[in-house]
Amino acid sequence: MSLARMKDERKINFTNRQHTVLKHYSLQFNKLATGKDDKPGEGKGNIVCDKEGLVEGARYDITGSLV
Repeated sequence: MSLARMKDERKINFTNRQHTVLKHYSLQFNKLATGKDDKPGEGKGNIVCDKEGLVEGARYDITGSLV
């Protein structure tokens, strides 16, 4: 997720952002979207076990409560 989205849109404060690799998983869009603003048939991203897989992303160190 982008810095602007984390801080401005989501109002999530973090102290560190670091590139991360998750081994033995793959990214799939196999979750059917069910929210009121979602489009029919739209999928949501999900990570699943995959012994040959690799998922890249960002890890955020978050302080405080998210709710």
